[in-house]
Amino acid sequence: MNGQKIPAKTVIIAVITVLVILFLFSMYFGIDAGDRGVVLRFGQVNRVVEPGPRFKIPLAEEVVRMTVRVQKTTTKTEAASRDLQTVQTTMVLNYNLAPEKAGSMYANIGLNYNERVIDPAVKESFKAAAARYTAEELISKRETLKTEVRNYLRDRLGVYGVTVVELSITDFEFTAEYN
Repeated sequence: MNGQKIPAKTVIIAVITVLVILFLFSMYFGIDAGDRGVVLRFGQVNRVVEPGPRFKIPLAEEVVRMTVRVQKTTTKTEAASRDLQTVQTTMVLNYNLAPEKAGSMYANIGLNYNERVIDPAVKESFKAAAARYTAEELISKRETLKTEVRNYLRDRLGVYGVTVVELSITDFEFTAEYN
């Protein structure tokens, strides 16, 4: 390069320009369809934003994405029937988070709401319902049992903004002695 030195002023201007561009890009974020953005300002929930391009205050705000799409959780649980037979079952729950509740869900429970709220509710609801049926009735009245458990879950999870879409009881396993 012909031995020419780049003036210090030019280097400083280039560095400042790059920093300003990076700062401006850090203000922009996007939320995908089926998600909500929980905007935290200094760690506190400030607002919930819908899908699309959005802006935030750099360094002061961060965005946590929460899905409001239908999700699936599989829970294995054990309960006792009315005639004191032990039954193990696998239940599949399809649910989604109500978009308007995303902020309060994050503030009160966090991102692991499946482990903290949904799985325990599924287990508790099955144990409560199974105790009302004999082992034989669990099989013959499966649809009634499923409806009972689903209705209990709707009431219990609705408080948190979780909508129960569908519940499936995939199998029953009894003890070898009973079989």
